[in-house]
Amino acid sequence: MSRSRRSSTPDISLPSVPNRDWKDLQKILCVDEALNDSGAALFIEGKYVPFMKNEIDIGLSLTLSKSASQISKIVAYDRWVRNMIDTHSPHLVVLESHPFMRGNLKTSIATLEVLIGVRYVTMAICGTMGVPYAEFSTNHVKTIMCGGASATKEMVQLVLSGLGYDLPKYQDKPELINGNVCDAIAMGEVLCRMQKQELLRREYVQDVGQGRPQTKNRSRG
Repeated sequence: MSRSRRSSTPDISLPSVPNRDWKDLQKILCVDEALNDSGAALFIEGKYVPFMKNEIDIGLSLTLSKSASQISKIVAYDRWVRNMIDTHSPHLVVLESHPFMRGNLKTSIATLEVLIGVRYVTMAICGTMGVPYAEFSTNHVKTIMCGGASATKEMVQLVLSGLGYDLPKYQDKPELINGNVCDAIAMGEVLCRMQKQELLRREYVQDVGQGRPQTKNRSRG
């Protein structure tokens, strides 16, 4: 008796953006938020936009003192996000969908509180500035880029290098790779490729027809 087998690869789709169509979202700002060190990446028409200084891509980043209070970190993060939206006018802002917890319980709770705080700060900023907001799982990014959700930052960076990216560095430490900006680039790379694939699928359905029932079901989505 045969058994049906399911693929171990999750069904990953573009995040829903209320009242917007992905074909109109040509300028995407991806943000990798963290407790003391956040990074962002801007993609325009599917291509990453580097931010250079002294011939080195320093990306878009926010580095805060570990000793700073939580409220000062959230205020600094608020100013950082607002400035990026003011400066670059993105059509969409995307954040990671799940905070992570590390270390002992006390540290993890403090980290989680800040991450939840900056997530709601971002949502409020986007709401007041009229910019669509969405979330995308970092596990989805790792699964698509590296084949598994447990992939390390180093593995993600290796794939980015293989795709031709010059990995961004810290402005004050140009010998060090900025892993948070790299994570934001990885998110944008995945989303833009998925966006392109979705638009090609729509074009195919329109030109060729909906065809088989499976295609019809996908086109309704």
